[in-house]
Amino acid sequence: MRRSSVHMRRIAILLALAAVIAAAVLLHRADDGDVIKRMWYLDLNTRTLFAGPYAAVAPIPAPSGGYSGPDAGELGFEAGVVAMVVRPQGGGEPRIAYLQRYTREGHERRRRLLDGQAPDPADDGGPQGDQLIAFPPTDAEPTVGWHSPGSAPGKAILAQYAQLLRSGGMELYLPGD
Repeated sequence: MRRSSVHMRRIAILLALAAVIAAAVLLHRADDGDVIKRMWYLDLNTRTLFAGPYAAVAPIPAPSGGYSGPDAGELGFEAGVVAMVVRPQGGGEPRIAYLQRYTREGHERRRRLLDGQAPDPADDGGPQGDQLIAFPPTDAEPTVGWHSPGSAPGKAILAQYAQLLRSGGMELYLPGD
């Protein structure tokens, strides 16, 4: 029992750290006084980027319509997921560093909160299980493998993203940049 509690605490700390890093990067990008209003999303059907509202809870509707991939039931039939896009500092060709979405339960929970509904006290779900991340699909690997940020693959995704920003000469790229 104690080991599980320690494990959950570590996951919570890692998620909080990832959120702080992402928030710091986003705030740094808005240090000229602009408020970030738009983010990149990837249409999983067409593998194309589109701009959408920053505050949306992914997955969201995409230009191509409902998601038609093998995990459509889990995604809730929406094809738009957050794409953390980076590019070389000073300009250059952007690329997707990783994707982010919420689980079906997390999506519903976030939507209720955004709609002003009080959280359900019986709901024991939390940020540890709500968010999933993945590397973007490629021609060689067209299926997206979603992972909890606290899992070993999730930690590797976040570590690679942090490395790109710290010493890889990359910066976060937002719509309108």
